[in-house]
Amino acid sequence: MKRKNILLWAPFIIILIILGAGILNYFGVSIYPISQETCGCQDRIPDHYYLIFGIALILSSIPITYYYISKKMEKKLDEHVESLSRIVNKNKSQKNNLSNGNDILKFLNPTEQKIVQILLKNNGEMLQSQIGKIGDMTKLKVHRTIKSLEERKIVEAEHYGKTNKIFLTKEIKKLLPS
Repeated sequence: MKRKNILLWAPFIIILIILGAGILNYFGVSIYPISQETCGCQDRIPDHYYLIFGIALILSSIPITYYYISKKMEKKLDEHVESLSRIVNKNKSQKNNLSNGNDILKFLNPTEQKIVQILLKNNGEMLQSQIGKIGDMTKLKVHRTIKSLEERKIVEAEHYGKTNKIFLTKEIKKLLPS
């Protein structure tokens, strides 16, 4: 952890050094330890160095920005996971399994809720073509919604002739009342 912090502060220190040297050069303050007449040095830093310094400044600020943004995102994710686990743990202790499933359905969009409710009314399984007819949805909308639910392990699809048979997963069946 300490090494990570040091690596984050290193670009910041480099930025300060570059800015300090640029400001000193702009106001004509010599940054050389001996006079220019003695060593024959230029009294100004060439302008193309400022371009290089500017690019280094931008590139060194990227890791710092990324670090702080990722920390904020991580905190938000942890808060959401914690609230979900509280809901599940609270309702595990109750015998009525998640107050008619409304707590879980809140995390789904309206189309997904509709499909899950249709499946619940039909013992957790139904043909994909029938879901479209009952739910008054297009084939494409049903297909995309079921793919989304499959990715989140809420439903499973099995080929059944020219259509698919859609099942609620065992885990979801346990959480939702039938």
